[in-house]
Amino acid sequence: MTTFSERLYLSPRGRATVLWVAVAITLLFLWEVREILTPFIWAIIIAYVLNPVVLFLARRTGLPRRVWAVLFYLVL
Repeated sequence: MTTFSERLYLSPRGRATVLWVAVAITLLFLWEVREILTPFIWAIIIAYVLNPVVLFLARRTGLPRRVWAVLFYLVL
């Protein structure tokens, strides 16, 4: 009987196969949800671009970062 504590060892070819199957499944999933991902990608880009501005304003004014983030959210 096999327990969960035993390790499963794969050959290099087996590991490569598992890796490529996982990559293919991930790409298929992303392809199926591509319309849903667009707003999330834009949100990540905007957060990345505005983060330095929020940090600068928080340091300059002494207000918390959350206040500036909420203000930018409301303005945009």
